[in-house]
Amino acid sequence: MAEELSSSNKSKKENILSSQTLQSIASVLNKITIYCVYITVALIPLFFWPTSFITQELPKQVLLLFLVGIGFVCWLAQMVFSSQIKIRKSLFDIFVLIFWGTQVIASIGSLNPYISIWGAYGRTNFSLITTTLFVLLYFVIVNNFNTKMGFYRLLAAFLSSAAAVAVISVMQVTGFFFLPFNVAKAKTFNTIGSLNALVMFLIPVLAICASLLFSKKSVMKLSLIVMLVVVSGLLIVLNVAGLWYGLIAGMLAAGVIAYLKKGLDYRWSGIVIAIVLISIVMIFSANFGLNLSGETVLPKEFANPITLDTVKTRPVFGTGPETFGYDFSSFRPKSINKTAYSTLEFDRANNDYFTAAATGGLLGLISYLALFLVSIVLLVSSVIEEEDEGDIYLGIGLMAALIAIAVNSLFFYTNTSSSFLIWVLFAFIALFRQKNRELETISGGATETRVFAAVFCVIGLALVVAGTYVQTKALAADSKYKSGLEKSAQVKTLKEANADLKRATKLNPNRDIYYLGVARVALIQANREGQKKKPDKDILKKAVAEAIDYGKAGVQINPTATNYESLAIIYRNAGLYVSNAVPFIGQNYLEAINLEPTNPYFYNGLGQALLTQKKYKEATQVLEKAIELDKDDPRFTDAYYNLGLVYKAQKKYDLATAQFDKVLKLQPDNQAAKKEKENITKIPSK
Repeated sequence: MAEELSSSNKSKKENILSSQTLQSIASVLNKITIYCVYITVALIPLFFWPTSFITQELPKQVLLLFLVGIGFVCWLAQMVFSSQIKIRKSLFDIFVLIFWGTQVIASIGSLNPYISIWGAYGRTNFSLITTTLFVLLYFVIVNNFNTKMGFYRLLAAFLSSAAAVAVISVMQVTGFFFLPFNVAKAKTFNTIGSLNALVMFLIPVLAICASLLFSKKSVMKLSLIVMLVVVSGLLIVLNVAGLWYGLIAGMLAAGVIAYLKKGLDYRWSGIVIAIVLISIVMIFSANFGLNLSGETVLPKEFANPITLDTVKTRPVFGTGPETFGYDFSSFRPKSINKTAYSTLEFDRANNDYFTAAATGGLLGLISYLALFLVSIVLLVSSVIEEEDEGDIYLGIGLMAALIAIAVNSLFFYTNTSSSFLIWVLFAFIALFRQKNRELETISGGATETRVFAAVFCVIGLALVVAGTYVQTKALAADSKYKSGLEKSAQVKTLKEANADLKRATKLNPNRDIYYLGVARVALIQANREGQKKKPDKDILKKAVAEAIDYGKAGVQINPTATNYESLAIIYRNAGLYVSNAVPFIGQNYLEAINLEPTNPYFYNGLGQALLTQKKYKEATQVLEKAIELDKDDPRFTDAYYNLGLVYKAQKKYDLATAQFDKVLKLQPDNQAAKKEKENITKIPSK
């Protein structure tokens, strides 16, 4: 009996020790989760990779994947070891999951699933992977920061990061290039992205800083004042047109809520009025500032019809995240040919909402808008009910920040950093609303809970490892691509450039631009060999074949109009050395025209190819179509010139002269047209 009792006590002790060990492990995992969130919030706005061609978007996605993935897996593992699934539920969570669901479905039916899942080249913030990471980050933050102190520390980490972004940007625009990287030797460089994206990121930060000045919990008021001055000054000297409206909307909304909450510090109204007045003045001072070049945006008069036509074609789930480039080609307005944008291709509409409508369909747009609307409504109701003055100012600041970026999304599109800010604001608002609510236990049975959470933990860990590995290789590939481009600028390093670009295609075989880079260098090598007095035919043949093979591979990966045009140009260059390349020039221009039927440059290229093949009738028709698409444009005289050559080849000299006269009318200094016209006058008349 005594032995049985001793054995029972020993078993209980072991169970207690086992339980304590599990709880200790769960506690460690919780700390890892918390630190991952802190690091994510602090580093994402600042992180860039100087050796890659895409210095911000792709590197931020890789870091986000690693940190959020580790944090999420540790959160799941914490549930396994604590034998409980605890979450903080809210109405907003439903809208988050609905939005994520629309992106999943849109990606499945995408015109290019790879681009929708991983992102277009240089654009990642609306890709399914990045959206998923934002959603996971939201849930990790909401369910692991359970105290006011934790919330304020996280907010401080974000504001410290934003302050560093502002300081670096100030140094850059003033010409103090302290970062030891070549990419940072420009006034426009910053860690967020373009200057437009930088301003879009900093305006919500300004709203939060202004409100925290009046929070009793704000012990770092001097730091906030300095930050407010630095950010305000930076916004004024950059003076990005259009984005002041968001700040005005956010601060006016903050003023209204402050008015409804009587008894608040009267100085807050002064801050609101001052910011609004300065913003209005800046709107009417378009020429003020440093006038640094920003990102070229598709004008709304072109974005509107493209979006509408895309929605009519695929109204429910759109063409797939990050596929606006396809929409642009399909519905490119003819009127764009008369503008400076005629030679450009755009992978974004002029704002987030049009992009969301085209690529995510009406459901994607509605669910995206719902995130902002529901979050703002829930926050306003919480602020009105709040009694703590410090928390009231914090809530007002969060509301002003979210309204500012929501309104500015009407004038510009977000990138990874500004989208990251939006989701962090969603999480902050959720924490603000539920700061006094405990986590709810939705499962307490030890066995089933552990099994359920363990399965997801293992799956999550596998996905994080695989995803990080894939995207790290993608980042390495982009670094090789940049290295190859730099080396291709010098003859003596062409072989190294070719090797680097080929290495990029091996590391990431899904990016068309890398294959086209190899093709370009191979053509340079072919031209170098062809210019020799005694060219090596084997080397020449190999280089031409390599250019064609890699060009075709790029088109196969991403069959866009511009890629078909690139392949046509490759064949045109190859035609200098091999006779059978000429027919493929026209074939590829035809493919480009089928995808982008309003581009006059494609018709002109096809007309040139037909002229080379002596198909004069077809060449005439195609070149007349090119002229119809962009008539009397001084920037586009090639079609007139080529049509003149077609008539000259047919000995229709009067018609040829008329075309050369049109060229000279639009471009009086065009030497080629002058020479052709002069040559015609030397031809003896019969």
